[in-house]
Amino acid sequence: MKFNVLYIDMNSFFASVEQHLNPELRGRPVGITATEGDHGSCVAASYEAKAFGVKTGTRVREARQLCPDISFIPSRHRVYVRYNLAVAEVLDRFAELTRIRSVDEFQLALSGEQKTLAGATELVAQMKAAVAKEVGESLRFSAGIGPNHLLAKIAGKLEKPDGFSWLAEENMPQALAHLELDDLPGISKGMGGRLARAGIKDIPSLVAL
Repeated sequence: MKFNVLYIDMNSFFASVEQHLNPELRGRPVGITATEGDHGSCVAASYEAKAFGVKTGTRVREARQLCPDISFIPSRHRVYVRYNLAVAEVLDRFAELTRIRSVDEFQLALSGEQKTLAGATELVAQMKAAVAKEVGESLRFSAGIGPNHLLAKIAGKLEKPDGFSWLAEENMPQALAHLELDDLPGISKGMGGRLARAGIKDIPSLVAL
């Protein structure tokens, strides 16, 4: 197996940055809000909060009901961008950073021994250790590798938090058989309808097509 792309997906990035900056928040449920007060919604949540059912879009009042001990922090986009760039600088030392896909997602090109499963596995372990040491122990990520950007991105979301997965011809479609079509990026309600009309109703039939 040869892999070309490594996709990095930071875990609960906004909340993790706040936990890094404020040690009292570490290990506790945290919700990041767009505005102060009880009338807004969460734009992000720590994994401790997600365990109670709090997620992106959860109203603040509902989040308090789900998780009475949750701490709310107003979003600080400039701070998160600074940490995005700090993580990017570390990653780029280990492999070629080709795209910063969003404030918490990165795409890198693999080369040489990194293209093998063993080489990529070692690379990801080195990256995780470097980010923890140089940027912050609270900042973890899930990683995915694949022959192209799409499969690497999907792989990066299969095992969270702090995971590592791969997708290639050798483990398709079984590695994705548990997912629904709309779990994949790019398949909206409209595209789902088009696929259904073409007889494509699950991952195996999509892969076969």
